[in-house]
Order: sequence, then C-alpha cells, then structure tokens
Amino acid sequence: MMKTITKIKNSKALLTLVWVLGILVIWEIFAFIIQATKRTPENIMPHVWQIFYSFIDPKPVSNGMSCLQVVLFNAGQTLSRAGQGFMIGTLIG
Repeated sequence: MMKTITKIKNSKALLTLVWVLGILVIWEIFAFIIQATKRTPENIMPHVWQIFYSFIDPKPVSNGMSCLQVVLFNAGQTLSRAGQGFMIGTLIG
C-alpha cells in the first residue's frame, strides 16, 4: 500500500495534473475578477466552461461553420501544409 502511494506521489502525471488544475484555478479567479469589473467586456477573459461550450455550440461563427468546424478545418489545412513541406523537403534534401 505504501509503495503505491509513493509511486502515485512521485508520478509525472500527477504533477502535470496539479499544474493544469492550478492554471485553471488561476484562470477562473481572473475571469471572476474581470466579470466583476463592469467596465471591461467579459470576452477578454472568458470562463473555462464558456471556452469548452463554444466548441460544441452549433451557432455559426464564420462562413456558416461552428467553432469546432472552423478549428477542425484549419487543423486540416495546417496538417496538409506540413505534409506538403515534408514532401518537398524529402524530395530536395
């Protein structure tokens, strides 16, 4: 039992999880502070749940595509260009 606890305590995954949760907590604290300041727009620092919701929101944001569709389309374009660059580099060098 003690070995398992020590193993979990020393794992890199736990350290990463603690860092990610810490960053999310700090983000939310600043989002609440900005939301309480009525002079600044809320979209400067949205809450984490608003960011995640924007990915599944079907409302069009650009050219009739949802946010998730825009992200996936641009990711496809990026991968395509990276593949083309890799092929050109392979052929030349």
